[in-house]
Amino acid sequence: MSKHIIHKLFNHGAKTGADSLVINTSKDSLSFSYKFSDSEEQNFSLPGHLGPQILKDLRQILKISDSDLQPNQNFELKEKEYQLNFSLNIIPNKNGDKVIIHILKKNDKSLNLKQLGFQRENLKELEKIKKIKSGLIIISSPENNGKSTTLRAILNKLDLNSFNAYCLEKNPKNLIPGVNYLVPSENNWHKILSHDCNLIIIDDLKSESDWIKAINAADTGRLVIITTRAESSLEIILKILRLNLPLKLKVDTLKMIVNQRLADLSRTDKIKKGWQSLEKRTKIAVSEIINFNSELKKYLSTNGHKHQSESFWKELNSLIGKNNFKSLNQDLKKKIKNGSVKK
Repeated sequence: MSKHIIHKLFNHGAKTGADSLVINTSKDSLSFSYKFSDSEEQNFSLPGHLGPQILKDLRQILKISDSDLQPNQNFELKEKEYQLNFSLNIIPNKNGDKVIIHILKKNDKSLNLKQLGFQRENLKELEKIKKIKSGLIIISSPENNGKSTTLRAILNKLDLNSFNAYCLEKNPKNLIPGVNYLVPSENNWHKILSHDCNLIIIDDLKSESDWIKAINAADTGRLVIITTRAESSLEIILKILRLNLPLKLKVDTLKMIVNQRLADLSRTDKIKKGWQSLEKRTKIAVSEIINFNSELKKYLSTNGHKHQSESFWKELNSLIGKNNFKSLNQDLKKKIKNGSVKK
């Protein structure tokens, strides 16, 4: 009986477009609360004695034990009447358990790279990602400057059907079809690396230990795409060179660095033909991209240990500039000139 109730709960959440479902259990009551994006709520309750069985059957349906459940763990249920992606958190307390189910919406209306503000030269560079089957691709920006949006636009360009893809992300807001989502943890890193997985995605990578895991994973023949916070592409290179890993290993895995930030979109009549798709937006990306060719990798492998010297960075900048590199400042000036970005 309670399994039937659980499926009814999930079906109702999927059909009504609820953002979350909260279940409160106690000895005397069992309450349910659907929450929606417009702050509306739908509440109802059942007899309290049903609570323990509801939780037991929920674990059976999701095939999880007490020891397996991680905080905010992601699940997918496919039934005849509904399909639901959600994260689950069970919080025990002295009166009973609180179950929080965040319903994850698929990102069907994600913007493409051109709509995000990437221009012809950088779009051409990003097209090369389609041919990359292993190594490390890094998308970086300062905080709240659109790196996760760019990640999703890049993933939408890939043939995800050809990958067994896993994403480590704490609280995913928009799901991409074809990608399995897991909460970042030591256990899930182990699960991915021991699994037949050839694409690993990490959104908002921070710790040095996760950097090392990402590079080691890329060295095993997997394609690893990460987002991280940084002011420039050179800051990313410095961070990688400082990691406690063999220099050749670090350099060999590097494929591409995309660095960006958001700029205010112009609202003047100067916006040229081709930018009309940006009319309802307030910001677009200003970007720079480094593709690591053999010449650049050879220089880093030979001289990377000298990263504390000024001459190292001067020569590195010169080499990068020879490979169709356009800096953030150059991209910004071009967008100001064509009227798409405010001065």
